[in-house]
Amino acid sequence: MYYQLNEFYKRDIYLQYAEENSIQYNAFEKGERIEIKSDIFYKVDKIDDYLNNYDVLPTYGTPLVSSKFVKLFKGYEEDVQFLRVNIKDMDGNTNRNFYIPNILKIVPCLDEVRSVIETKRYGSAVIKIIKQLYIVPNSIHNSLMVRMKEKISYIIVTEQFKKLCESANLKGINLIEEGSSVYTKI
Repeated sequence: MYYQLNEFYKRDIYLQYAEENSIQYNAFEKGERIEIKSDIFYKVDKIDDYLNNYDVLPTYGTPLVSSKFVKLFKGYEEDVQFLRVNIKDMDGNTNRNFYIPNILKIVPCLDEVRSVIETKRYGSAVIKIIKQLYIVPNSIHNSLMVRMKEKISYIIVTEQFKKLCESANLKGINLIEEGSSVYTKI
């Protein structure tokens, strides 16, 4: 069984990748190890008292993860590189307890036969809307987490990943099982 990694947070927010960063936000979607000396900044309106109770935080891209998450997946350096981030709010408060997971493996794994996919055009851009996701069996091989080559924003994880997260009681993680859909008529 495979899952799409998603997150949830008590308040409806998304942490934003700050413009002052020395690398572009999509650098974390290329599957390449990143060498960076400076901090990676994210902005949010307010750092909540309960922020550190979560292990996965929502962003407009790759979700941020806690130190607990990093420790849990420490032995998987071939799959993911963790880079510390600095979260700043509008009052100048900061939090350096989170990391961005740079997923190093990009795998073609979308089962285009079983999945329900709609293609839309926006000018010259062609966008795939995956209404019901299925993964090609055994396409992820020995990895716990990969980026889907066909839709790079999707992080796909395995049953083993799910079990590790459940045993560690990670908070803020939402795994969407393959075959699930929010669409009522597909």
